[in-house]
Amino acid sequence: WTLNSKCVLTISGTGAIKSAPWKSDYQKVIKKVAIEDGVTSICSDAFRDCSSITEAVMADSIESIGYGAFWGTKLCGDLVLPKNLKQISSYAFYYREFEKVYIPRGLETLQSSAFGEAKVKAVYVEDLASWVNLNTSPSGLVFSELYVNGELVKDLVIPEGTERIYGYSFDRIKTIETVTIPDSVTELGAYNFNKCTNLREVRLSENITAIRSYLFGGCTSLKELTLPAKVTVINSNALNGSGIEIIRFMGNAPLIANDGFAGVTTTAY
Repeated sequence: WTLNSKCVLTISGTGAIKSAPWKSDYQKVIKKVAIEDGVTSICSDAFRDCSSITEAVMADSIESIGYGAFWGTKLCGDLVLPKNLKQISSYAFYYREFEKVYIPRGLETLQSSAFGEAKVKAVYVEDLASWVNLNTSPSGLVFSELYVNGELVKDLVIPEGTERIYGYSFDRIKTIETVTIPDSVTELGAYNFNKCTNLREVRLSENITAIRSYLFGGCTSLKELTLPAKVTVINSNALNGSGIEIIRFMGNAPLIANDGFAGVTTTAY
């Protein structure tokens, strides 16, 4: 590694970054990080509390970013993640502020609070199918606008052939107005559309069997919901704080948790 007169830290070589020797003398000095091709992973706390860092350029060879790697930096603006990135560990970008975050197609895991307490306006993905298959966790990444191939998503159509949508995939996105979920989907994770406050129309898969916790919690613009005949259970707080006034059961009434309709006054048919 080298640090030049402009306080740019350049890291080169092959394999994993296993330690952070630059922190002992230059922790408060480094302003930019440039990680060159050949580096495959960033260790935990690699740049933690390097409080002058405002920019990081990461080579596409990087496959994982460790726990708290950029916690305590001042990264901001647009964050372009490496194309071969597979995992972002907890607190990697904790408490940062980004205008745009570009998610690579192959990302597999966003651990709990990977972007915890971060303020992110927009997320850009190349492929919606890979996004819904991403294993996300609470506060993994919360944002207001979703773009797919550069287009702002208002009418969300899940691709045919999708079987499962992990929880939190669309949590708190403000731009989504309608959702269409194909019949290939058999499982919808918790919090998927939580606090999507402009969501007003939903077409659910005929093959889901459960309405998970906070699936439509806080969806204040959603007034009606039709549940497919195969739905047998509604979990706690599934509709908490939503605007649902009418709910239709296409089959037998499902088993409803005591607080399944918490915060909602609705008529069921």
